[in-house]
Amino acid sequence: MSPESEEVNLWRSRVRTAAGEGLSRIALWAPLPKEALDGEYERIYFYHVRKTAGTSISMAFFSLSGEDPRKVERRLFLTSFVRSGGYRFVEHNAQLIQGGRYFYGVSHLPSYVARPPAVGTFTFTVLRDPVWRVVSLYRYLRSADADKGLAFGAPAAERAWAQGSFTEFLECAPREHLLRQLYTFSPTGSVAETVDEIGKLSLVMRTESLAEGIASLEQMTGLRLDVGHERASSESGVIPDAELDQARTLLAPEYEILEQLGREG
Repeated sequence: MSPESEEVNLWRSRVRTAAGEGLSRIALWAPLPKEALDGEYERIYFYHVRKTAGTSISMAFFSLSGEDPRKVERRLFLTSFVRSGGYRFVEHNAQLIQGGRYFYGVSHLPSYVARPPAVGTFTFTVLRDPVWRVVSLYRYLRSADADKGLAFGAPAAERAWAQGSFTEFLECAPREHLLRQLYTFSPTGSVAETVDEIGKLSLVMRTESLAEGIASLEQMTGLRLDVGHERASSESGVIPDAELDQARTLLAPEYEILEQLGREG
């Protein structure tokens, strides 16, 4: 990225944050009757790891407003904060996430950057088999139409990682992206720290058993969510077993995380 592009992105980020801060403060003056949650929760925060069905889950939350969820997302792209249908939403903004003035917040930010309020926040994430998450990421980055109609899309630089074979993708993509389930909860890539941080969440779901996870989420929060299928990839080429084995070796730390979490229930 050129210095000029970095400067423009920084300027846009500051504008979004300033707009979101102002809108979130104004929203506090209005009644919030629809935002009631079961338990002693004031808000929900979702640690969204890419390619775990997270976009579909966020769209279900945005749909609670009664507005087209893609319109809600487009507004969030501009200001990071939206009030719609009596609900407050925040997306991809650490300052607003930390401020806590929302009903539902979500981002790809690592836990040590996002830091939603510890008190009154229902926190959850979705984990997936590491190899199949990375395969899905590879196919997504190769699918030019996967982001069609969505405000937030993959940067061109990321799509460039996936233009060759799956093996080449494993070599090109940064380790922090390939092992995102690890690095979302540990800045150093520590399995022990990740297991500890995930253990502090209110709920951990699995992509492979999403319906059961959503049922638990609804039971714990009192919400009713209609989860569809967003950001589907058109790419579906077969990946040789040898390349999948290569990925499995690379992603061994994440399999250790799932194993430890399984032992701990």
